[in-house]
Amino acid sequence: MRLLFLHSIAAGSGANVHIEEFGAAAGRLGVEVRCVGQATESIRVQGRRVATPLPRVVKDFIHLSRDGGYRRRAEAIARDWRPDAVYFRGALYMGYGRRVAEALRLPMFYELNTPFPGEHVEFHSGHFAGHARRVERANRQAARRIFTVSSQLADILVADGAPADKLVVVPNGVTIERFDPAPRPVDGEVRFAFVGSLQVWHGLEVLLEAFPRVLGALPNARLHIVGDGPLAAATAAARRHSPAAERIHLHGPLPHTAIPAFLQSMDVLLAPYPDLPRFYFSPLKLFEYLAAGRAVVASNLGQIGEVIRDSVNGCLVPPGDAMALADRCLALGADPTLRSRLGEEARHTAQNHTWDANARTIIGHVRACLGGGA
Repeated sequence: MRLLFLHSIAAGSGANVHIEEFGAAAGRLGVEVRCVGQATESIRVQGRRVATPLPRVVKDFIHLSRDGGYRRRAEAIARDWRPDAVYFRGALYMGYGRRVAEALRLPMFYELNTPFPGEHVEFHSGHFAGHARRVERANRQAARRIFTVSSQLADILVADGAPADKLVVVPNGVTIERFDPAPRPVDGEVRFAFVGSLQVWHGLEVLLEAFPRVLGALPNARLHIVGDGPLAAATAAARRHSPAAERIHLHGPLPHTAIPAFLQSMDVLLAPYPDLPRFYFSPLKLFEYLAAGRAVVASNLGQIGEVIRDSVNGCLVPPGDAMALADRCLALGADPTLRSRLGEEARHTAQNHTWDANARTIIGHVRACLGGGA
């Protein structure tokens, strides 16, 4: 079976991990996947993205106007390669995947990781919202199946009119073999780590509020932060002003290939999300943390609370609660046996959340819709 995977994810985006891992896992199932990315590369200086100083409405117009060009390029590739189906990752204003499938009379399978266009209307003034709604409605109508990353996102989509009988929940996953769960050498330190983009919705402010107490109470504790983003300057300033600055390590962004070794060098891994009103995500970092076989402390939100059982395979804290985050970190910092037990259970949990399982579910639905013969 040949599957044409169409997306408009920018080079350097973390979402590319999802795309690459799915393609590799589908290949292990005997499916030939060709990924065609349509987005232009981000402008970068020394590895960091540079924001383009354009009004949001101008950026939206540029993005909207690209749909036709994307369609022509994708259709030319499809006519030459002759896939059995189109797998289209949804994006704001984008209908080219549906139009390519229609032009070649191919079934289309639709992936949604965000509730378009509702989030755009809520957070970005909703420029061209009417057009965005029409495109999204047509995409959902044309799709044979709509794959979402969480039950929370599926509920949002159904409330927005998506046909429930087309929806399939397929959480993100991890390639577990890349992560070594062996205990790191004992050196007297307790290393806490956060990995991810430095965004408000990832809880950096909660982390920075909690850790003065942790570092003050545990002289052997160290905090490691990997990532880049809008809060990079605030994070650096918090480090400069901390009396324990020498025990706060800012690594900047690391390539995804370096993450397994980094996690293996840590003791406690943190996902301190704030109290978000609609947490519909399937955090890649959660499954990678679990695969690393380390103790995890995460906010009890959405899918996180479905995967982590408190004090069994990790620790759950109320979202946005810096005091509770500090309390759990202090308890883990003082108890290596507890850290080891939680880490072992975390690794067992990760074995149920692999990219292979993700691909098996998706490819199973695709084959069923194609009649099982491709």
